[in-house]
Amino acid sequence: MSNVLDTIVKLYNQGFIEKEFELDGHKYVIRTLNEHESVWRDQFVPVGMTMNVVSAKIVPTLAVAIKSIDGVAIESQFSNEGSNESFFSSINEFSDLSYAYKFKKVLQALPHFVILRLYEHYQELEKKEEEAIKLAMEKLKLKKVEETKKEEEVKKVEEIK
Repeated sequence: MSNVLDTIVKLYNQGFIEKEFELDGHKYVIRTLNEHESVWRDQFVPVGMTMNVVSAKIVPTLAVAIKSIDGVAIESQFSNEGSNESFFSSINEFSDLSYAYKFKKVLQALPHFVILRLYEHYQELEKKEEEAIKLAMEKLKLKKVEETKKEEEVKKVEEIK
């Protein structure tokens, strides 16, 4: 097994896979979503998705997946401190993602082709995540097969005694 795949499995076990890339002269850090972020994103996607609605999932995904641009953390640019929103967001289960809601509005103003180019990078991470899951499952299966073989050997030895 390659070191790259081991690294991917390790990162996936931490809950995310992250990468840095450059686009149009700007450095982005993007990562896969955790469960909480996925639930936040999915609230913007109407039930019974059609092709137009599928694109509605892209911007909210990027709003939580993009962690920094040119070394500046996105969350730090959209904080609630000192605003009336901070009180209301404190009773919301997604209060920790209030910055993403504001960033989503900024992303929606970008040209569609820019959004698609950013999303391509996110899709690459999703593919790596899928590989990591498959690899982790294969490792688990191999481990179980090895454990079963050891148990069978122990039983044979005990039968001989």
